[in-house]
Amino acid sequence: TKQIELQRLQLELKLNLVLSEQLAYLEDWALLERGHFTSLAGVVKDLEASTLRVPVTGGAKTDTESLKAAISSALDVMQAMGSSVSSVLPKVEDTHYLVSELAERASYEKIMLDESESLLASLAVLQESLGIQ
Repeated sequence: TKQIELQRLQLELKLNLVLSEQLAYLEDWALLERGHFTSLAGVVKDLEASTLRVPVTGGAKTDTESLKAAISSALDVMQAMGSSVSSVLPKVEDTHYLVSELAERASYEKIMLDESESLLASLAVLQESLGIQ
């Protein structure tokens, strides 16, 4: 009887320990689920917006060959743009590096000019105090 009660209390303690550990995971799950739901709602909204732009009601028809040609043309333009960007990218990276170096040097020169100005002002004060023209 007492032994059974002790075993029951020990099992209850183990159960509480396991449940308390799992509770943290359940709380994390709720946060993840909320984020997932928000993302999913955004995707649904975007899909609805995209679909509503396509005139599929009121007997809308299209020439499949014209549609195919338009899509093909759009793809060609996108590929040309991609090639153009790819060919210019190394030059842009080089220019970025040079501009960064130039900015760094300009900053250093500004510091040096400020320091020179300060030294010249100190020299002028010193000359004035010594009466040197």
